[in-house]
Amino acid sequence: MWCLNLEQKSPTIQISGPQNMTATHVGFENSQNRKSYVVGTHGFTSGIFKWKVKIDAMREKNWWIAVGVVEEEQLQALANDVVQHYGCLYGCGSNKLMFHAQGDAEEWGQGDEVSCTLDMETHILTIVGPGTLVTAELPKGKKFYPAYIMYAFGNQITVFRE
Repeated sequence: MWCLNLEQKSPTIQISGPQNMTATHVGFENSQNRKSYVVGTHGFTSGIFKWKVKIDAMREKNWWIAVGVVEEEQLQALANDVVQHYGCLYGCGSNKLMFHAQGDAEEWGQGDEVSCTLDMETHILTIVGPGTLVTAELPKGKKFYPAYIMYAFGNQITVFRE
């Protein structure tokens, strides 16, 4: 079973909760660079995996949280890219931004839940949330890790495996 990775995260992310499935942005409150990331402990190459993300705390809707997956080869790039433009993330954000994805997305807020399905047989990531149905076609032959990006101090998510 996978959980949030204590080793593969920004220093400003604190992992807690049962089975290390809650992530809280605890740094950069007054900094220009507020973006932080965390990924799951296991990558997936085959099978179908489902999980939900509950937005426990969000300071403002435009201080967004992104949900998706990242290629194994791009884990280090995510650490560097988190201050750039997220070219290595597949998914979408609470502010309707989409990353290598298509569909319809509405803004999410505190208390909302977002469901993710990673189907490695069809190589499709599906994200469903309030007013949101987004899909991303994933490259074949790659390993993908659940990934989350939080933009602001105080943002918090909890991940539930299904």
